[in-house]
Amino acid sequence: WTTLLLSWVICPLLMEFWAAGEFSAKARLVAALRHNLRFYSVMACVLTAVAVMVAFKHGFSLSKVSGFLIAAANGYGML
Repeated sequence: WTTLLLSWVICPLLMEFWAAGEFSAKARLVAALRHNLRFYSVMACVLTAVAVMVAFKHGFSLSKVSGFLIAAANGYGML
């Protein structure tokens, strides 16, 4: 769980914190949180749209959902 937390929350937040052009630490943190929130919300919308498209095109079954989630995680890892 530590690796998951580091790779999905802490590291992206720290990268954006250091890249932010704000002067105070609080403003940099807020800018980093906004950027990460925007990124993850766009990714959630894309994932939802693709999941709906796949569900309508190939039918919805529980076995296909797990395969789709595995493929989505691997695709995100290649970004």
